[in-house]
Amino acid sequence: MDKQSLFFTVLVGIISLILALGLLQIFINKKIKNDLNTRTWAFLMWQLSWIIPFFIFLKIALLITENTIETVIYSNTIQNTFFYSVSKILLYIGFTFLYTVFVNKTIDLLDKFFFSKSDMLIELENNNTIYFALKLILVIGFTLSISTVFEHFLNWFVPSIETPFYH
Repeated sequence: MDKQSLFFTVLVGIISLILALGLLQIFINKKIKNDLNTRTWAFLMWQLSWIIPFFIFLKIALLITENTIETVIYSNTIQNTFFYSVSKILLYIGFTFLYTVFVNKTIDLLDKFFFSKSDMLIELENNNTIYFALKLILVIGFTLSISTVFEHFLNWFVPSIETPFYH
């Protein structure tokens, strides 16, 4: 574990967390009216259904980011290591956000398919904790089930090291 890769990995994690919480706050301000009481258990569970998948995917992305940075640092074939590392980091974090949205939208589609009368805003106003607990369990389960697919997908973008082969 190199100090540079550890530093950049922690930095990427902090920036990603700030960006995710900021985007969630923007999403909340656009989606939810200001007169809604947001200090309820249902609202907390709804927020957790966005934050927990992001953290699970971010854990995988940060592990691959650390390996990528170490690979790029010790590679002799990559010329501009900083920009190459930043492009890979942006790719990994972008897919983290994309997969988080994919998980939530898939669960929303399943929710609409099985419980067609439910509306998120109405359920939040009624503080329906059972509904959001079920949705949170589905989101966490689906996230854990596709986390290995996400890891293998991100490994497609990991740079390879060409090792010399001597006879």
